[in-house]
Amino acid sequence: MLVVARLTPAMLSHLRIVAGEEHTVLAASSWPALAGVLRARPVEVTVVDPCVDGSADTEAVRAIRAGFPGVAVLVYTNITAESTRAMLSLGELGVRHCVLRGFDDEPTRFRDRLETLRATGIEERILGALRVALVAGDAPPALVGAVELLFRRPTRFRSATDIAVAAEMPRRNVNRWLERLGLAPARTLVLAARVLRGYQYAQNPALSMSDVALRLGYADPRIFAAHVRAMSGRRFAAWRRIVTPDQCVAESLAKLVVGRAPAAPPVLTILRRAAGR
Repeated sequence: MLVVARLTPAMLSHLRIVAGEEHTVLAASSWPALAGVLRARPVEVTVVDPCVDGSADTEAVRAIRAGFPGVAVLVYTNITAESTRAMLSLGELGVRHCVLRGFDDEPTRFRDRLETLRATGIEERILGALRVALVAGDAPPALVGAVELLFRRPTRFRSATDIAVAAEMPRRNVNRWLERLGLAPARTLVLAARVLRGYQYAQNPALSMSDVALRLGYADPRIFAAHVRAMSGRRFAAWRRIVTPDQCVAESLAKLVVGRAPAAPPVLTILRRAAGR
């Protein structure tokens, strides 16, 4: 996930610890710089302190939210009288997510908060669509949960067996459910989730293909390159350069949908509607 932050150096340092290897954090030196990054890069979450410059600037946060409605906003701030007033004001604008420094910014909890804000990312667009299809087909809740975990934490999954373990059912039963729903086998879901996360990492031009593969847990970058080719039909260099997020979603859906579910509405229609296409 790509995150852009407008924070004090100390808070930025802590955010980088929280993000770990799974997320890329870009620092903005000013509010205009933050807007510039949002225009140029596929940012999913922006983390800001409205009091970063010493006094509350809710208008700057208001402008960011209005100008980039597809980007989730997380306020990370100290507890002061001024920051409290700022949070109340921002709450009236619909900014609901806040982390207080020194109180609820423990790394694991903070990281989970970031994960919940991926709602506008391409992975969440795919996941939202799959969730609709799974629920429409009365898939077991454990399988729905396993698929959600796969797309939110793809580095935890290396094979279809990992989905079966998470779903608490035999691998053949997982694939039977997916086939019934008109979806690709579990192995393809794993490849799609890992490649989608790789697409997010690849938007950082400073990362080479080997860097991206390493972040995903590939011991051999050539295997990752082969997976990109299998999912997109493109070599890594072209894939990262010319494929837009919408194209990435469309290509992934094309790989994940293989038929129609006999007991549910056409899955392709459900997926396209949920993905906003």
